[in-house]
Amino acid sequence: MLWDDRAELSDKIVRLIRDAANEAEVNLFQRWALMRHWHVQNNVSLEQLIDTGDPDKLHQNDWSTQQIALALKSTIIKSVGPMA
Repeated sequence: MLWDDRAELSDKIVRLIRDAANEAEVNLFQRWALMRHWHVQNNVSLEQLIDTGDPDKLHQNDWSTQQIALALKSTIIKSVGPMA
């Protein structure tokens, strides 16, 4: 989904998911947007983000999985606020 030739379709799918989350009034962690940011803004190659053993090139590798987990953890901690 991150490949440049699929980015427009991926953006559409992500918008539909975001709209559904907004309608359901639930929080949405935007993993795709974060990974796209790494690729476009931070110049992280797509090969650095995906599992090179995955022939479909859809699955993350260990590094990007860990980075997503850290970002999600940070988001959760920020949303909870200081513990009393």
